[in-house]
Amino acid sequence: MKTAGEENRKRRESRELYTDFPFGRFDGQYEAFGVKPYSRFNRAFLDLCASIEGISEKKIYDIGCGCGYWFGQFEHAGFRKDNIIGLDQSVSAVKELKARGYYVIEGDALELPFPGGEADCVFSCSVLQFTADPEKAFGELCRILKKNGYLIICLYNASNPYYFISHTMTFPFRLLYRHYPGPVLKMLQALCYLPVQLFSLFFNGRLTSVRKIKTLIATQILAPFAHTFSRKRLERLGEKNGLHLIEQGICVKGFFRFAVFSKNGYDL
Repeated sequence: MKTAGEENRKRRESRELYTDFPFGRFDGQYEAFGVKPYSRFNRAFLDLCASIEGISEKKIYDIGCGCGYWFGQFEHAGFRKDNIIGLDQSVSAVKELKARGYYVIEGDALELPFPGGEADCVFSCSVLQFTADPEKAFGELCRILKKNGYLIICLYNASNPYYFISHTMTFPFRLLYRHYPGPVLKMLQALCYLPVQLFSLFFNGRLTSVRKIKTLIATQILAPFAHTFSRKRLERLGEKNGLHLIEQGICVKGFFRFAVFSKNGYDL
C-alpha cells in the first residue's frame, strides 16, 4: 500500500517533470508517427461546440492546459479568449500563456482552486492519467461544472498494451531518474533515438526533433503515474458523479479514449 509521503513525492516529481517538459507541445510525438493528433476527438469536440447556443458568452476551463495546444481550437470553435480559463502545474507553461494574454493559473487537478458550478464546459485532454488519484480528479472536474454543462476528456486507452510496455515495464528508469535525472535522460534519449527516427521516417517521411524525443520520453516513460481507462470505467465515473454520457470513442490509432458528458442529463 502506498503511503501519503510516497504519493506526495510522486506529485512533486510530476510537477517538476512537466515544468521541465511543458505539456502542450507533445502533439509532435504523434505527428512523428504520421498520426494527426486527436482527430476523432477533435471532431467530437467541434460537433459539441456547434450545438451550444451563445457559445461566445460561455466559459471553458482547460484543466491541465500545458502550453495551450487547445486554446486556438477553443477560439476557432467560438469561445472568446477572455472566457478561456486554464490551469496547469507547470510554472513555465503558465508563465508562457500569461505572456500570450490568457488567464491561466498554477494548480493541481486534485484540488481545483475554482468555486463549484461555474464552468459551462470543462475540458481535459491527456491529463487525468498522470494524477495520483484520477477518480478524485474526475470528481473535481465535475464539481466545477455548471448544471447543464459539458465535460470533454481524453485519456489513455486501457485496451492498448502499449502503456504496459512503455510505463509499467520501464519502472527501473524512473527509480534511477529520481537520483540521476541528467544521465538517465541522456541514456534514454540515446536508446530511443534510432527507433523513434526510423518510425518517423517510415510513417512521416522525415526525421523528428530531439526536443520531441525528449518530451516523448518524459510523458511515456518518466511520468510518475500512467493510469489507463476502459469504456466501463468512464461510464462508472460518469454515473458516480451524476453525468450523462453523450459520446465515447477511440482516437489516435487506439492510444486514447475520449468521452463527452453532460451534467444532470442534459443532452444534445
